[in-house]
Amino acid sequence: MKISGEEAFRSYSQAVSNRGLSAIAEPEVSNNGVGVSGVVSIDKLNISSQARDIQLVKNSLAQLPDVREDRVAALKAQYESGTYQVSGEDIADLIIRRALADSTNI
Repeated sequence: MKISGEEAFRSYSQAVSNRGLSAIAEPEVSNNGVGVSGVVSIDKLNISSQARDIQLVKNSLAQLPDVREDRVAALKAQYESGTYQVSGEDIADLIIRRALADSTNI
């Protein structure tokens, strides 16, 4: 199933709001980099094991080809031999489903 950018963003936004998360507040810092309270601000980043796993999956997916060449070759052969048959009803059904999926607030 194809997931459009709109669906992915909507799902992410809903997950963030369900968990009660909001934009991260930034500490007040004066012009010299020292916090308003006089304490030097230090940035720290902790990456969870889940985030590391997600990054590994993303890297693995990035290495996969965008096009399934074997599938394209098979369809091309069917088209060239005149045996490729496509149903207009199936195409219309998929177009309507995609439009509904993109317009529905999940």
